[in-house]
Amino acid sequence: MTVDQIKIGIPKIVNNAEELYQDAKILLSNNRIERAYTLFQLSIEEIAKAFILTNALIFDDISSKEVSSKLEKVILNHEFKSMKSIGIESYVYTIIKNIDEKVYEKMVLDAVIEYRSIKLLNNKKNESLYVSFNNNIFESPKEKIKIEEVRKIKIKAGFRIQIGKGFILGIVKNNELIREKMKEYIQEDNASERINEYTRIIRKYKDS
Repeated sequence: MTVDQIKIGIPKIVNNAEELYQDAKILLSNNRIERAYTLFQLSIEEIAKAFILTNALIFDDISSKEVSSKLEKVILNHEFKSMKSIGIESYVYTIIKNIDEKVYEKMVLDAVIEYRSIKLLNNKKNESLYVSFNNNIFESPKEKIKIEEVRKIKIKAGFRIQIGKGFILGIVKNNELIREKMKEYIQEDNASERINEYTRIIRKYKDS
């Protein structure tokens, strides 16, 4: 995998994420909520794939065989992609915080909860496709997937695709300039402060 290959591939991935999302909406409008759930989740994983590759353009030495080989593996890992998709929303946290502190805190809290539930979310996607056998009972996708869950994942998928599309495609066009600027940002960024901020929010809602 090379830089040029990634730059050609990312727009295709973003476009496919949008198409999966639109297909899911068609299924939802026809009351095929189980498969709609599947495609909404796949659209999230697909935009996350583009996000992972974009981060590699900025931060990694893709000419390294080790880095290239690792990328080829992680973009096939469903749970890893679901986890990385959460990071897309973090790019609007600062904006939201300046507008509405409560909305910002809820977004951070929801992200933490989702991060801790990645395996369960991947299982839910499987349940939207296959008849499952749990506690000595066979259950069909119709019995496992609820409309409220589909509406929720639809909002999540649409939000991440819109944020990711603008952010990702902008970087692909200007990746060398952004790569240099991000080096400066990383030096100034204090990760421990962000961790302390997220911990504060988690404790606040846990104790309330």
